[in-house]
Amino acid sequence: MNRPRLRTARKHWIARDLPGVWYGVYHRALGAILLIAFAPLLPHTSQLFGVSGLFDTALLRLHPHGAGISIYDVTILLERHVGLPPDATVYTLSVCYLTSCFALAVSWQTQRAAAVLMSLHYLFFIAVPVYSYGFDYLCLSALFYCALYHTRRATLILRLLQLHLCVVYLFGGLNKIIGSTWHNGEALWKAVQQPIGGPLIHVTEWLPLPWLWATLGWGVVVAELSYAMLIWWRPVRPWILGFIVLMHTGIALVLGLYAFSALMILLNLTAFYYPYLNESSCQPLAVTVQAAVHAGEVVHNEGGTPKQKTSSTTTGVSPAKPP
Repeated sequence: MNRPRLRTARKHWIARDLPGVWYGVYHRALGAILLIAFAPLLPHTSQLFGVSGLFDTALLRLHPHGAGISIYDVTILLERHVGLPPDATVYTLSVCYLTSCFALAVSWQTQRAAAVLMSLHYLFFIAVPVYSYGFDYLCLSALFYCALYHTRRATLILRLLQLHLCVVYLFGGLNKIIGSTWHNGEALWKAVQQPIGGPLIHVTEWLPLPWLWATLGWGVVVAELSYAMLIWWRPVRPWILGFIVLMHTGIALVLGLYAFSALMILLNLTAFYYPYLNESSCQPLAVTVQAAVHAGEVVHNEGGTPKQKTSSTTTGVSPAKPP
């Protein structure tokens, strides 16, 4: 008799169908990425987000893509109705942002920290388009899934994250294939010359190689367009996932977009790697029970009466058949 073995096998089988182990890696790494990305801005928050900073707040409100309440609106409201100095407001909210990132990274009040961080991220970046790009919108979505998570709906949250990534890559590939800049490599050729970030690998000596940039451009287009379909195919999934991770690693090293690349690698590993780690080692329950019966283990039939396999040498007792 080895009932604990059967129960353990069933437990692992159910855990495979309801994947939730990915969430621990997800929220810890997400908090660390946002903490590392925002911490260098703390000494300069008054210049970046203060009403007397680098930009005219009245002009920022007229930005066509600006929407909702921004950090500038909050500082003006608190100064007008509470008398709190704008710089003090900006610094306090910045410290709250970093504290929420730390709480997310150490698994302290995870859902609440993600909700607070989502609100603060919107105030600082989404509502101020001059400071935001694709990274910030993806961060907001990642924080939404983190705040929405519950063990009872782990599978639903995971499926939403997987479908979200498929939509992002599909429309990213469609957007690139429409024009000609990705066909001839012009888009990548221009990107590596932008004075952004601090790339670790400088490829300016490769600029006079048009065939290289065209090949890389088509590689990105094909990878993004095929992602939505091939990532669900188990034999091809490791190759697609590996190419996407390699692509974002190259973006980090060549363009210096470390936070963006780290976030995209995290989302891909969370959605299509960690939930399937035990996929090959966990067998279905029916196979496990059948193997136990043939080995002489004790199982319960549908009526609840146990049956045990007996030896053929037992006198007067016929061998029990598996249910």
